Amino acid sequence: MTKGERGEKTPEEEWESAETPDEMFFLLTSEQRCDPVKNRRFMVECCRRAWNLLPEESREALKIIEKSIDRNLTESELASEYSNAQKMAAGGKNSTKLPSLNYSAADVICHLSDEYRHKHKDEDYLILNRRISGEIADVLSNYGSAINLDVDDSGLPASNPNEEKYRDELKLQAVIFRDVFNPFSKAEFEPGWRTPAVISIAQAARDEELSNYELDIPRLAILSDALEEAGCNNTEILGHLRGPGPHYRGCWVLDLILGKK
Repeated sequence: MTKGERGEKTPEEEWESAETPDEMFFLLTSEQRCDPVKNRRFMVECCRRAWNLLPEESREALKIIEKSIDRNLTESELASEYSNAQKMAAGGKNSTKLPSLNYSAADVICHLSDEYRHKHKDEDYLILNRRISGEIADVLSNYGSAINLDVDDSGLPASNPNEEKYRDELKLQAVIFRDVFNPFSKAEFEPGWRTPAVISIAQAARDEELSNYELDIPRLAILSDALEEAGCNNTEILGHLRGPGPHYRGCWVLDLILGKK
């Protein structure tokens, strides 16, 4: 008798109903847990949730880390990039624009740039994922939705710790995690579907995100139409692109199309 027949949740159902990245991490395979690109993408998206609360130095550090994800860098080049990002983020930790919490958003950037200069086992990635997602949720539960929050030189927004907001932020991070990782996908991408039009639309969809750092849903729908015209009949791929979203730069289907997986 299967789990479903016993009334228990299957791993796929657990994945879809999970409300924290922590729960979802344990549903990944060991190989997926140690995927440095996917882990970086997820953590970068978490950090960008606090974008308006970051000083300029930390924003620049995050841009360095994000750009390095898609570039085919050697180990020494990667170490140099992250070293520069860490120094830059550290320079912004004392900015008056940055909320003072036990774990600041700038610290998160430093963790990310420093930790990824080394290779990790899956339990190390779990610790890092847990720390970064938790710290960002802590920042946003204290200071509101940072993406749309104006922080000027006159002072910081009022701190208002809120457990419900903390849980809501983790739920949103679970949505991001689900868009970046897909451990149950059986989709295979045929090389013939990767036409110039498909590549162009996919790259534009990734590059031209909205002000809330989500991808443009209508553009992804156009991408699905272009894929269909190229001969793609995979319902999982097309369905994901035509779904309600939200989608982010690390979207697993975009990675599949652009050869990032």
